[in-house]
Amino acid sequence: MEWLPASIFSVVVGIIAFFLKKTYANFETKMSEMRKDSDEKMSCLREDFQQESKAIREDFRISMNSQIKRIDKLEEKTGNDIQNIRHEINDIKGDFATTFVLREDFFRSMNGVEDRMKIIQPRHYIRKCDHIIHSCTALLCPEQPGYV
Repeated sequence: MEWLPASIFSVVVGIIAFFLKKTYANFETKMSEMRKDSDEKMSCLREDFQQESKAIREDFRISMNSQIKRIDKLEEKTGNDIQNIRHEINDIKGDFATTFVLREDFFRSMNGVEDRMKIIQPRHYIRKCDHIIHSCTALLCPEQPGYV
């Protein structure tokens, strides 16, 4: 009867090993199913992400194209405005020289006319002519002091 406890112990260890092996096999099966499910979910998520990112890229591309068109229009408008301003400045430069030189030339010529009239005209007409010249000068250039 000495063999009985050893036999019972061997049978119990065998039964425990059998159940552990079965439990481990079930665990492996469940783990493989879970891996498969997680892989399927990850592939679905990856596809959704790719579709979402593709849609976002398309929206971004459309937005960038519209912004590029807007910037091009603004650059064109700004370029035209700059050209117009340059043209106006060149016109002002041309007008500036003739406007102010003509005024100075007018005063010089009027002084010359006064001197010639003083020489040519008799003394009693000088006052009338001076008055006419000063009146014309005052009408033509009212901002000049001393010609009224």
